[in-house]
Amino acid sequence: RHFRRDEFLGRINEMVYFLPFSRAEIVKLLTKELEFWQKRAKDNHGIQLSWDRKALDCLADGYDINYGARSLKHEVERSVVNQLAAAHEQGLIESGYQILLTAQENVFQSNDSASGSSVKLQRIESKGNGFFGKNPQSVTYTDIRPEDHLKTYAY
Repeated sequence: RHFRRDEFLGRINEMVYFLPFSRAEIVKLLTKELEFWQKRAKDNHGIQLSWDRKALDCLADGYDINYGARSLKHEVERSVVNQLAAAHEQGLIESGYQILLTAQENVFQSNDSASGSSVKLQRIESKGNGFFGKNPQSVTYTDIRPEDHLKTYAY
């Protein structure tokens, strides 16, 4: 049945206007959401998750003024969490790995990404012990691409 519109409208006392988030506020919200997933990855899977400013900027580009903070949460889940889950499921990420989130410029710009960039995963590997196990002599970054393993090819 149809809800009684007049009764509902009669209960509204005032209107509250929301202003769009500033870029700094968007970055704070994204950092908070990523910290939530960082803790979850560490506690549940032993994976150390970190990110750089390029990843934050890329995720911030997914902000939709009409949906507010909800759009940021969905962007993190779509761009980061789904990739992490797929990579973990495929065995590309294991317990003890250090993962860096960074931006990747897309060669083919898709319609859903206004900036033409997306978040990618990189495994951080330290080689050499340096002094007393600190300050490794070299650090390598290996791209993790779960989407490559999801593709099926027809011959």
